[in-house]
Parts: sequence; structure tokens; C-alpha cells
Amino acid sequence: MWRPIKDIPHFERVVNDPQFAKRIDEIIGSKNLGIRRIGFYAAGVRNIYSRKGSVAGPDDLKGVKIRVQNNPIEVKVWKTFGAIPTPMNFGEVYQALQSGVLDAAENGLAVIESNKHYEAAKYVSQTEHQRNLSALYINEKKLASLPADLQKVVLDSALQAAAHERKKDAELVAAADRLKCKGAVLTTPDKTKFIALIAPIQDEVAAELKAADLLQIVRRHAQ
Repeated sequence: MWRPIKDIPHFERVVNDPQFAKRIDEIIGSKNLGIRRIGFYAAGVRNIYSRKGSVAGPDDLKGVKIRVQNNPIEVKVWKTFGAIPTPMNFGEVYQALQSGVLDAAENGLAVIESNKHYEAAKYVSQTEHQRNLSALYINEKKLASLPADLQKVVLDSALQAAAHERKKDAELVAAADRLKCKGAVLTTPDKTKFIALIAPIQDEVAAELKAADLLQIVRRHAQ
């Protein structure tokens, strides 16, 4: 969150790094779930949208009631910016923004567009504070039951499908012009102050998860 991954080329460098993939696969294998990762998918880029005005920096979030995803790390992050994090079911967000129960929310541009949230909160600040990574899995026993030639077909096809999905996801992310045409006010804030505040939390969470090496891989590819 808040740049370790700064843009799509950075994201691609990370997911195509064999060391990153190997480490993720080691973590999955240690859980003994009986599944194997066969591809990396992208799942959008999240931005802030508000009914009160554009967000240029952390100061603009002080006292702002913002809908967040319901997990303790998200709550800690938004409190660090001075906001009032408010976990809420996604289906309730539009009405909460419209009625003033919420001041703001955060999500991908395509999600804001398709759910018409810009009608209730037209100020969209392209903070790009979170790039979501998903994985494509297959049952290990099912894969092993296939002949070697078919296993290769499955694995090669999965990599192709993952690359195609990430390309389509990038197209969905690029919804800025469509939102502008629908009356949204889009701005691009300076992320420097956000990044400075969030970096220690990234280090802390990575240490707790024993994933500091993964964070360093991601940061290395930012260059």
C-alpha cells in the first residue's frame, strides 16, 4: 500500500521476477493446502473518492470518515493519515456517501464508474495507493494426474491467461477519461508525504508476516 508498487511496469517486473514467484510458492507450499500457484493476476488499483473535495495530501484526510476494507492493517493505515476509517459492506457505500454518513471511500476507477459512486462523491483523487495481486491456482493432485504433455499445456496456458488478464486489468484501470465525461473531478496528488508515513507500517507488517524479503524484492524493482 502506498508504493511499494508505483505503476504497471513496476508491477510487471515484480510478478515476472523468478525470486518473487519462488518465495510466494514457498509460502503457499508451507500451508499444505494441496494447491499450486500457476499464475499471477492483477486485481485493480485503488484510489480515494470524496463528496467533500479533492485530496492533495494526508492533511486533507484529517477527520474524514472513509469507508475501508475490514481488516486491522487497513484501519491502522488510514488512522495514520488522520482519517476515521469506517469498515462497511460495499453495497451500503453509495447510500452512505449520498446521505453523509461517509465522507469518502476508496476503490478502483472502474469500480467507482460501474457502481456510479461518482454521483455521490465526485472528487476522485488518483492516489493509486494499493495495487492488488491475485493468484491463479490448480489442485496439485489433479495436475499430477495428467500426462506430462498435458501438464505442460495447462501450465503454459495459465501463464498466457495471466498475462492476458493483467493486460485487461490495466485497461479497466484506465477509466479516468470516462469518469471525467460523467462529471467526476479527477486530480493527481503528490504521494511523497503519504509514502513517508506508510513506509514504517510496511516494514512492520512485513516483519510480522516474515516477508521482509518479499518487500525488498518489490522495492528493488521500483528503480
